[in-house]
Amino acid sequence: MRYIVYGAGAVGSAVGGLLSYAGKSVNFIGRKPHIDAINKNGLQLNSYEETMIAKPSGVYSIKHIVPQKDDVIFLCVRTNDTKNAVNDIIEFYPKDTPIFAFQNSVVNEKILSKYFSNVYGVAVKMTCYSPESGITNFRSIGRLVLGKYPLGTDAKVKTTANDLISAGFEVSISENIMQDKWLKLAINAVSSVSAIFMNEEISRDDVNRVKVMLLEEIQLVLSAANISSVPCEKKDKDIPALIDSFRLPAELYRPKIPVYNSTWTALNRGTKLENKYYLGIIIELSEKHNLSAHICSKILQMCDYLETHKYSPTFYGPEDIEEVLRLA
Repeated sequence: MRYIVYGAGAVGSAVGGLLSYAGKSVNFIGRKPHIDAINKNGLQLNSYEETMIAKPSGVYSIKHIVPQKDDVIFLCVRTNDTKNAVNDIIEFYPKDTPIFAFQNSVVNEKILSKYFSNVYGVAVKMTCYSPESGITNFRSIGRLVLGKYPLGTDAKVKTTANDLISAGFEVSISENIMQDKWLKLAINAVSSVSAIFMNEEISRDDVNRVKVMLLEEIQLVLSAANISSVPCEKKDKDIPALIDSFRLPAELYRPKIPVYNSTWTALNRGTKLENKYYLGIIIELSEKHNLSAHICSKILQMCDYLETHKYSPTFYGPEDIEEVLRLA
């Protein structure tokens, strides 16, 4: 089986790189500087504990890959780019090609299912960051939840899970992957809060208070919409447990190596955010059920302001988070 990682960003590079390091056949499709660095020197994978050099193959475009019958596609692009990626892939791969959505939000699997008959969702529990071309950082090898979309599992899920386990991941198989993806959406929403309140003058306890407010709002909206976000295994915290964890005293985030979430990375580099695909979805659901999502709306508004004006994640100060807290 050969893995085609479409979108060799931070997550795609980490997942594909670790599979390659474990001896699996992996082809990356990504941006030229990153692919050039990988093809020249290999992919450097840095965790808190070790550095590994993987040797995946890399190309700039899917047209440079000769499709094989045993290919499995890992779609790792941002949700903003899913439709363009699908248009690219269907030109070269048949409808029955297995495709796994290693992506944030809950909309990608539905989009993919319009074009492919074997669609799988993945909830990624691992923060990854690429500080420069050819390098990807993470705290430790993380956890992945895999499942067939919309429900169930099959042999491809189990084979892929076994390969990922051999690469060092902790892997669970979910019979209802979208429940796990809705939980991941809530976690991504919380990550937005972490990203926009990185100014060290801001109290970390205040950041946690905003996270609690946000999660309580999301929990209320999902309940009204009759959407379950219960994880497939108890080892993953559900929303009530996450709320309890953020009520504990907070510490300033000081990574041993640079590891930042996707919202922080996009703001820091001036690239497009995908926050509307999780915060925005909660807002849309709240409107359908005549509920207020003023915390989600405020955080999304603040994210959009930073993106529009190309401001850094340290732009907001204590007075800005106080404004959010007053919405309680």
